[in-house]
Amino acid sequence: MASIAQEKPKQTNLGDSIHCQKNRHLSLLLSLDHIRIFAMRRPKPECLTNENWLVYNVTSTTKEKWCSEFSPFFLGPIELYSNNKDGKMFIAKNMENAWQFCKVYKQFTDADGYSPSQAYWQWAENGWNDSKPHRFPLGRKASKPL
Repeated sequence: MASIAQEKPKQTNLGDSIHCQKNRHLSLLLSLDHIRIFAMRRPKPECLTNENWLVYNVTSTTKEKWCSEFSPFFLGPIELYSNNKDGKMFIAKNMENAWQFCKVYKQFTDADGYSPSQAYWQWAENGWNDSKPHRFPLGRKASKPL
């Protein structure tokens, strides 16, 4: 009999046991005065509706201008870290490119297979200097970063 491959369950946001009002005292980070960030396309904890939370879409596709200013596509510039050549800071034009171009892929490593190569630094600097956000800088089907 052929085995049926189990589909990996979709990752969810943390559930009610973490976010609900009765448990917040257990964590300073989850006190009433803090903001929670949830993935838009993933299931949300029930307490979001049960406790009348305010929910805002802060992705680049939101219709609210003030909300879009929190999108990683538009938030920036972002200071990264100092560069070994002259000690100046690497600065990305937006948060999305800061995040995406900080990832090191196998094709951008030195002979040891782990250290970023010169080609990586050139690729990353070009990405950080681009004001257009790149969600998938090597394409949607690229291999996973190290």
